[in-house]
This record gives sequence, structure tokens and C-alpha cells, in this order.
Amino acid sequence: MHQLWTKSLPTTSVKFVSITPKLSTGACLVSLLVILLTSWGILSSDFPLSVSFSFLGVFTKSILCQSFLVDRIRIPFRYTASGVIAFNDGQSKVVERLSMLYVSWFLIVIYQSGERQLLWRDSCHEADYRHLVLFEKRRCYHLRTSHHM
Repeated sequence: MHQLWTKSLPTTSVKFVSITPKLSTGACLVSLLVILLTSWGILSSDFPLSVSFSFLGVFTKSILCQSFLVDRIRIPFRYTASGVIAFNDGQSKVVERLSMLYVSWFLIVIYQSGERQLLWRDSCHEADYRHLVLFEKRRCYHLRTSHHM
């Protein structure tokens, strides 16, 4: 009886999720907090003032080069069921996994190359973000079940 009922349900197979990220308030606030705390730590340390300003110079340069904090996704993209993110600028990357440890605030996209990017929850529409989370959970479930067969 249960099999008959589940077979009669319409199934949809979504092939991709499209996300158009915008500037994230949460990302800006976290970045500002990290910058302020690090600057305070450097300036209030027992280092001589010249060394402190040297540290601040290196710190400022790393912020400007965006090598200090984990980069966020800025370009609209399409995430496919095969685990590929195709950006609208023509670039595509293979995703190893999406870390959902902090899913309430952001997703950590981990590529096979080892590179990481953040997708902040408030940088896209709530429905799109939820759809992406559900899509990834479904994709991981299918990957696990296909390996066990």
C-alpha cells in the first residue's frame, strides 16, 4: 500500500539552483569586528609603536588584497546536481561539499581545489538560500545511497 502511494506522488527533479548574491550586512559587520579587534590587539600590545604600525601596515595590506578573511561569493551562479558551480562570468568550479556547520548565518563552499568561499544567508533571497540548502542535502543523500549500492 505504501509503495503504491509513493509511486502515485508527482516527483520533481530539480537540476540546479540559481543564486544572485548581493552585499551582505552580516559579512560587513563581522569583517569590521575582526578589523577593530585585531587593530585594538596590535595597538594595545607591549610592542614598540614602530613595530605596531608595521603590523598594522601588513594587516591593512592583507585586508586590501582580501587574503585575511575567507572570501565571499559575489558573482551570480548556478549550482548543479553534479556538484558544479557555474558562475555567470563563465568560470566554473567543482564543489567537494557545502559545510552547513553555520547554516543559520552562512554556508562554506569547499571546492575540490581546496579553496573556500562563504555564501552569507543575508546576501541572497531567503527562499533561494533555503532551496540551496535543501538541494545540497538531497544531493549528499543521493551520493551516499549511490555509494552503498
